Amino acid sequence: MPEIKKMLRACAFHLYGWVCDDPDVENEAKQIKEGYIPDKYPESWPTGDRQIHPPNVAPFSRAVQKAIENRRAEIKKRLDDATSYPLFPRDEVQNVLNHWNIIL
Repeated sequence: MPEIKKMLRACAFHLYGWVCDDPDVENEAKQIKEGYIPDKYPESWPTGDRQIHPPNVAPFSRAVQKAIENRRAEIKKRLDDATSYPLFPRDEVQNVLNHWNIIL
């Protein structure tokens, strides 16, 4: 759903200051940085003029940080242990980690 993706990209920009750097959405990212708001963008989501959190977004906390650390450890364990996790999509996961420059 391209329209929903545009809304989520705009929200991510206004919430985190982040835009997708994929070449396929380069023009859209430029528009979003310039203030473009997609049609039907929810009133309860942030914009340049509305510095709010969307409904049901949890604030960053020590509990969230701990959950991130646990998930990273689990992913690393699955990447490292092919015998115990033979169906784990190692190559795909490693490609994503490489793309985002994430080191576990």
